[in-house]
Amino acid sequence: MAHDRPLRVLVLAYYFPPMGLSGVQRIAKLVKYLPENGVDVTVLTVHPGAYFAFDETLEAEVNASGATIVRTRSLDPTQWMGGRRTVGLPAESRRSRLSRAAEWIFQPDNKIGWYPFAVKEGRRILDRTPHDLIYATAPPYTSLLVGAHLARACSLPLVLDFRDDWVGNPRHTYPTEWHKQFAVRMEGRVLEQAERIHVVNRLIGDQLATRHPGASDRIFVVPQGFDPDDFASDVHAQSSVETRDDHLPDATCTFLYSGIFYDVQRPDVFLRAFAAACAASPAFRRDARARFAGLVPPHMDRLVGELGIAPQVEVLGYLDHDAVVRNQLDADVLWMTIGRRVGSEGISTGKLYEYLGAGKPILGLVPEGVARETLEASGIGYVCDPDSVEEVAAMLLRLFGLWQEHRLPGPAPATFLETYNRCEQARQMAHIFQSLVPFT
Repeated sequence: MAHDRPLRVLVLAYYFPPMGLSGVQRIAKLVKYLPENGVDVTVLTVHPGAYFAFDETLEAEVNASGATIVRTRSLDPTQWMGGRRTVGLPAESRRSRLSRAAEWIFQPDNKIGWYPFAVKEGRRILDRTPHDLIYATAPPYTSLLVGAHLARACSLPLVLDFRDDWVGNPRHTYPTEWHKQFAVRMEGRVLEQAERIHVVNRLIGDQLATRHPGASDRIFVVPQGFDPDDFASDVHAQSSVETRDDHLPDATCTFLYSGIFYDVQRPDVFLRAFAAACAASPAFRRDARARFAGLVPPHMDRLVGELGIAPQVEVLGYLDHDAVVRNQLDADVLWMTIGRRVGSEGISTGKLYEYLGAGKPILGLVPEGVARETLEASGIGYVCDPDSVEEVAAMLLRLFGLWQEHRLPGPAPATFLETYNRCEQARQMAHIFQSLVPFT
C-alpha cells in the first residue's frame, strides 16, 4: 500500500540559511529540491547568531521550497556573542588556539549547547506532526547526537550525512587519548542507530568502516554537488568538452577564488606563484588578474603589498551566492586549494563541485586524494603540488597561454557532471527515503 500523505522528513542542520558559506550549500539545496520529489520537509536549526557571513539569496531559496523551518536557541559560542551579526574571520593562529582550548571541554564539538534545545523542540515537532524519517547532517556532530536521540525516542528511521569525517577529521585534534576514545564510542553509538550513512567521499566512508566494521554495509557515498539552476544560462548545459575558440577573451585573464581560507587552506603559495608569473612575463603582469570573492585572511593584504602585485589583485569581500556565481561565470579560470596536512587526501571541498557546475577550467593546488582524482577525471582540471610555488607559477603561465590562444577548455562532459547535479541527487534521495519508511 502507498502512503496516504506525502513522506515527511525532519532535517537536523545547525548550519542553515541565512548562514552563508559552503557549509550550508549541501543541505540547503537538498531542502530546496526534496519537495519537488514528493517529500515534505521540516528543518530544525538554530536562530542565527554571530557568524562569518549571511546569505539572503539562499534563505529565499529554502523559504520558497515550502519547507517548514523551526529555529531554537543554543548555548554555544556563536550565541554568546549576541544576536545575528557578522564577525570577522580570525587569524589562523588565534582560531587554532581557541579550537584546542574548546577540544578539552566540548564533546563532540562546541555546538553541544544546541543539544538540549534541539531535543526538546524535536520532540515537540514529532509529537505534534507525524514524521516518517529523521535526516541529520554534520558537522557539527552534535546534530547526529540529536538525530539519534529523536530516532530512538520516536522509533523513526535515521539517515546520517557526513560532510566531513568525525573522529578522523584532519582539522580536529584530541587533547588526550581518553578524549579520542570517548568520541569513538559516541560515533559508534550514533552509527548503530542509523539505517543509512551518507558520506561525501569514499575515504571518509572507509575510515568510518575501519573504526566501526558493523556499519560498513550501511555506508554510501553521496558526493558534493552543484545546483544546475545556478548556472542555467551557461555553457555547462552542453553535452561535451569544448574549447572557446569562437569566443574572444576579455581584456584580462581572471583567476578567481571564491569562498574562505582557513587552516592550511591559504592563499600564500598562489600569490607567490602569481608574483613569479608576473616577473617572468610582462604580458601576464599586464593582462592577468587574481580576484577573490569571499573572506580572506588578515595577513593577505600585507603579503600582496610585499610581493608587488597589488594592481593585479582584487578582493571583492563576501558576496551572496548569486553574486558569487556571476563572478564564477565571468572568470576565465577558477582556482582552489586544500593544502597539505595529515588527512588532507580525504577532503572534498564543496567549492570544487560548484566550480564544475560553472563549466570553467579549474586550477587545483591539491595533494594526492579524492579532490585530485575528481579534478583529473573531469577533463578540465589542472593540478599542482599545493606547496610548490614554481609548479603553480608554471601552470598559471600555461593557462594564461591557453587564454591568449582562445583555447581554454569548456565544461566537463554532461555524463560526468550528472553525478554531481543536486537536483538529481535530491530525486535519488527521495527514493531512498521512501525505501526506508514502512508502508502504511
